[in-house]
Amino acid sequence: MSLDHTGWEYTSFDARNSVSINRLNDLGAEGWELVTVDRYLAILKRPIPDLRQIVTTDQRTRVYAEHDAGTSS
Repeated sequence: MSLDHTGWEYTSFDARNSVSINRLNDLGAEGWELVTVDRYLAILKRPIPDLRQIVTTDQRTRVYAEHDAGTSS
């Protein structure tokens, strides 16, 4: 898989609220990486995925199936 990306997207949350380890693990699984905590603001970033990464295998399979169904008649 290529690590090329066009840039970064950012998100943040108020770190004063209790944040569970499970929520942090979920963010990590979604590709978010903690950049910094500035006072009470936690800032995270992740690479903006390219189109190949956005389109899921299920979506590709559905499109190909629809295409094949349209060409077989």
